[in-house]
Amino acid sequence: MQLFSNEEGSASVLVIFMMIVLVTLGAYSIVSAHVNYSFSQKALAWNKNFYSCDLMAEEFLKDLDLALAKAEKEIGLYVSTKGYEKSGNGTVPEELRDEIRQRGLTKESMNLLYRHCAYGALEKLQEKYPSMAISDGLEEVTINFSLDEEKNANIRAKILIEPLIFNVTEKDGVVRATKSANAKRCRIEKWEQWQEVQEDQAQELWDGIPRGGM
Repeated sequence: MQLFSNEEGSASVLVIFMMIVLVTLGAYSIVSAHVNYSFSQKALAWNKNFYSCDLMAEEFLKDLDLALAKAEKEIGLYVSTKGYEKSGNGTVPEELRDEIRQRGLTKESMNLLYRHCAYGALEKLQEKYPSMAISDGLEEVTINFSLDEEKNANIRAKILIEPLIFNVTEKDGVVRATKSANAKRCRIEKWEQWQEVQEDQAQELWDGIPRGGM
């Protein structure tokens, strides 16, 4: 008695079934690879934008430090030439000059002079960085950076301006300035970084169900 009368048909069905499985797995692998590639490209672009914007902010910190250093040099020139004893000095207001003459080269009077000179230097820096804002008392500087008009990368920073890092003294008619140990011209109070989500670029993940056109 013959139990299996159509062995060739059963083998064909098995081969077809295996082909379907292999094609499905192949399609899944291709789609998965495409999704992974797409996400890796977006991650690469995200990192590039992030560090490009960070570089802009680091460049600003360097320019800010140079501006404050310039203010220190102005103070050094003003004090060394005893500009506070001369009237009609256009770089320093008369009220501030009179106050320095009354107080002498004290820490308080030098900080008032430093604030005046630093404010002028930072106003010039605003020409290069229009988004920079200076507080009235010059205690802090805030600035926003955007990599481009689409805001693919953003940084918002708040930097505190420290008091004059030099101690100025006068003895026997000679003016000396000594730098305070480990002193810095400014310090970062807040540093926020973010990137805008582009809604038109959002894509749904594949749910694993093959559909026409794939």
